[in-house]
Amino acid sequence: MLIPILAASDQLSASVMKPIFGHLRPCELIGNVHLWLGKEGWITTPAEVARSYKNSFSFPSSHATNITASMLFLGLVYRRWLAPLLAVALLVSFSRIYTGVHWPSDVLAGMLIGAAIAVLAYATFKRFYPAPISKEPPPAR
Repeated sequence: MLIPILAASDQLSASVMKPIFGHLRPCELIGNVHLWLGKEGWITTPAEVARSYKNSFSFPSSHATNITASMLFLGLVYRRWLAPLLAVALLVSFSRIYTGVHWPSDVLAGMLIGAAIAVLAYATFKRFYPAPISKEPPPAR
């Protein structure tokens, strides 16, 4: 079930929504942004932005969309793990702001889209895989 969830969340955010909104990233609009640039490591962008550091738009954050959709779905299926899984989603989502590639609104929108996809996927999952009905009586207290 995770593969269709990730395929839906990634395609919706990266291929449909980003081209529609076309928001530029913080590292492309404002100077002096601390940016993780892969092999080059941490850099600080010049005071006046002179080049593009990424080749895609920022709104919504695909990382936030994908991690929220997958972690929330797993948390809904395995309720005991809901809080730790959501903590992972929050940390990954926050990392997108910390690394200088997303605005807070990009991350928030991505998390909301991911949550909507997770809830729809969970409703579908419950419809096709209902909880087993126990034939044993509940334990006596």
